[in-house]
Order: sequence, then structure tokens, then C-alpha cells
Amino acid sequence: MDLDRYRKEFTITQTHVFLNHAANAPESNSVIAKINEYLNDARYGDAKEHQWIQYVDHLRGLVARFIGASVDEIAFTANVSQGAALVANGLPWQENDNIVVPDNQFPANIYPWQNLIKKGVQVRKPVLSRNENYLAELQRCVDRRTKLLALSLVEYDDGFRYDLEKISAFCSSKNVLLFLDAVQALGALKVDVEKNNVDFMATSGHKWLMGPLGQGFLYIKQKHIEDLYNIFSGWLSVVEPWQFHNHEQVEYKSAKRFEGGSYNLAGIAGLGAALEMILNIGIEEIESRVLGLSQYLVDRLIEKNYIVCSNLNKASRSGITTFEHPRLECELVYEALKKSSVIVSKRNGRIRVSPHFYNNEDDIDRLIAALPM
Repeated sequence: MDLDRYRKEFTITQTHVFLNHAANAPESNSVIAKINEYLNDARYGDAKEHQWIQYVDHLRGLVARFIGASVDEIAFTANVSQGAALVANGLPWQENDNIVVPDNQFPANIYPWQNLIKKGVQVRKPVLSRNENYLAELQRCVDRRTKLLALSLVEYDDGFRYDLEKISAFCSSKNVLLFLDAVQALGALKVDVEKNNVDFMATSGHKWLMGPLGQGFLYIKQKHIEDLYNIFSGWLSVVEPWQFHNHEQVEYKSAKRFEGGSYNLAGIAGLGAALEMILNIGIEEIESRVLGLSQYLVDRLIEKNYIVCSNLNKASRSGITTFEHPRLECELVYEALKKSSVIVSKRNGRIRVSPHFYNNEDDIDRLIAALPM
């Protein structure tokens, strides 16, 4: 990887140390250029729109290759919340069905499922341990009426990474559908939906994928597509959308049927440029880089006598590390970093750091130097 080249893609490296990709990542020059390319064409109304409609399917192919899916299994959405709502309200539920929705994950993957209580679905909300006990805790929640597990593959607050292979095997053995919120994994870690028998997976593009806000995607395993009631059925759900007066058309047999209406073409353009960069580098190389920087951060924090709160088991690591000072309040540490132009987040009373592939060890060293003793 030509690190200097990619650092130049991110203007923020000239003024700040940005270590907050688990929040809202900065846009690269390539992403901004692609969005501007679309906006320049948009000056002409729909005269140049056709090429951008074609770009939608180009991006669909990139996404499919990126996650190990087929193009027919990809629907474009705005964010995780929309993807989860689509699945939650599309599945056929029966009274006394239950679902398992861990209570200590990000609420984008809670509210859409919790809303099913109104339909008579029981929502079980265990607080999962961020260690090897989580699987036993899930097992205690599942019975013969459990229909689905809605899980964040990587937790937003401390970066705990669940073992997808074990989770998938568990769900398969219990005949439970698996829905993943992958927003804190995709772009930093390799995820293969076919290999791991994932039923549904949603993400937003503005974190580790480094695309624009408001553009994400949803993976739906092929065998589930026609079983989902389409709450977003619209004029672009049908196979001949330009036959405006033919209202008896069938919908696509692909996940495209769930897109319904006009696309966010600026978002599509930006996410496409972001994903092309990731694919050009290779997600395996990015994962190695991200995990290596995270380990370097942990080692430096321990040297400075800070308390690392994330699980340090190798299999549980991700791009997120949280820590705290043994005595000082989180706010004081956060403000010290902010004063030194080091951008991180506060989560649940701790400092959360999330470096990406273009960061370097000097960025970590600057964070360490800015920490109060």
C-alpha cells in the first residue's frame, strides 16, 4: 500500500489527527470528485442522468463482490435503520414468535425490531457480555419460537467483535434467521455473507466505508427475497417502470424490488468512489493495517498507564479501542485531545478511538502525547 498517496487523499490529515471512523469518516478527494462529477452533470437536469442510472448497477456489482454476494441480493438503502425496518416489517410474523435483540448494541438495530411488539412479537433483549460468555447467554434466550437474532457484528462502544462463524453456526443449528448490523465492520474487516450463511445484513456508508451520509445498502439472501412483504413497493420496484399505465406488473425477483423510488445519485456516486478505493487496496490489507494500528495504540496506552476497556482477545478485536484514565473524568481527557486537534469520540464515559488504513503510527503517537498524565 502506498500510504503517502492515500494520506494525501484525505485533506484532514493536514490539520488534524482524525481517529474517529466509527462515527462519521472524512470524505476522500476521490469521493468528493465523484460527487462533484454527478452534480456537474445534474446542472443539465436529466439530460445526462442515464449514465448515473447505469452507475447504480455498477455499484451494485462492487458491493456484491465486496461482501461475497450476488448482485440480485443487494438493495440500496439510506442507512441501517431503514434496512432493519424493511426486514422487520417484511417478514411474516405469527403471534408468540420471538426475536433476540441484544440490549447493549447501537439502537439503530433495536428500534425497528422493538416496534414489532405491536404485532404480538416477543422481543428478548439480553445484555451480552463482551467476552466468550456471549454465546451461552444467547443460547439461554433462544427457544423453538425464536425466529431471528438481530446482532451488531462489531459493537459501537468498545469494538467487541463477535465470532461470525460461531454465531452463524449457532443460528443455523436453531433454525434462527441472522440479521447483522455491519456498520462497524464493513470497510475495516472482511465479511463474507455467503461463507457465513448470513440471512440479512445492513450498513450505512459514512463510517468505515468512508462514503457520504445517507447512503447504505442491504443484503438479503436470495431465498428470502420473495418471502418479504415489500413495505417500500414503488414505481421502480417493477420490471417495466416506464410503462406508467400498466399497474399490474410483477416486481423484480431481486432485492432491487425494495428500492421503490428515485435514487440518491449523489450518494451512490460517493459510495461508489469510496468502495472502489477499498477494493483497489484490498480488504485483507486494510484489515491487517487497522488491527495493527489498534494494537500499537493499546501498547502505547498501557505504557502511559491508561486503562484499556476493550476486550484484547485477538479474535474479538476490531478497529475500535476504548480506554479511560485511572482518575480523570472522560470529559477532561476528551477536551485535552480536542485542544491538540486529535479527533476521537466519547462513548459511555470512555474515549473511543477508531483509526483507518491511511492513519499511521505518528497519528497514534500524537494522541498519546496529548493525553494528560
